[in-house]
Formats: sequence, structure tokens, C-alpha cells
Amino acid sequence: MMKDEYLEENEWIEQFQKVRQELKEEMLTEDQLLDRLAWYKVEMSEVLKDAVKHVKDKARRIAGAQARWGKSPISRIKNQIKSEWLIWQKNPTGRQAGFIGDMLEKYREEVKDQKTVERWCREWKKEIASIQD
Repeated sequence: MMKDEYLEENEWIEQFQKVRQELKEEMLTEDQLLDRLAWYKVEMSEVLKDAVKHVKDKARRIAGAQARWGKSPISRIKNQIKSEWLIWQKNPTGRQAGFIGDMLEKYREEVKDQKTVERWCREWKKEIASIQD
């Protein structure tokens, strides 16, 4: 089942209400109603199984990507710079540009682009702001 085939919650509610109305209009006997509901239950369980499989597959792919990224040399450097940035945030000396320049000098073999460290600092600043909110 493709991602686009999964229904949003409000679409499920609309579909349920539509089926309920159709069942009322058909004036089914109790046995017919139970048969129809059993069929819908089987159909829905298949949809739910597909949805669970999709979520598990996605979680597995994300975990694999995070593991690969965590082992990368640039990730190690990023974590070291983040540690130094957190310390610097407690008592900022000078402007952030000075901090970035110091990191570029210290890690000049691994990090070549100033914009990369600037982007990381923005990410970390947003991360801290979201935690404090």
C-alpha cells in the first residue's frame, strides 16, 4: 500500500459515517448487518496491518540512517563543536562569528565551510529555544 493510500483521521471518520448511513438506508437484518460489519472488520484489519508495517519499516530506515550518520567523522566533529558551543553559550565571549572562526581554525582539516558551522549554531539555538518553551 502506497503512502498516498493511507487516509487521514478525518477521512476515516467521513468514510465511517458514510458506511453507517449506507447501512441504515439498506435496512439490513441483524444477521446481514453483522456479516457486513465482519467484512469491514477484516478489511480494516488488513489496512491496519499495512499501516503498522509501513510505520515499522520507516522506523527501521530512520534508525539505520541515524546509525550511519552517528558513525560518520563529520558527526563526531559536529558533536565536539556542539559541546564547545554549549560551554561558550554559558559565558559568550565576543560575537558568534569569533566562536565560528575559532572552530574553523581548530577543525580546519574536517570543516572547510564557515556556513556549515553557522547552520549548526542556528540549529542548536533553535533546539535550545524549543526546549525552553
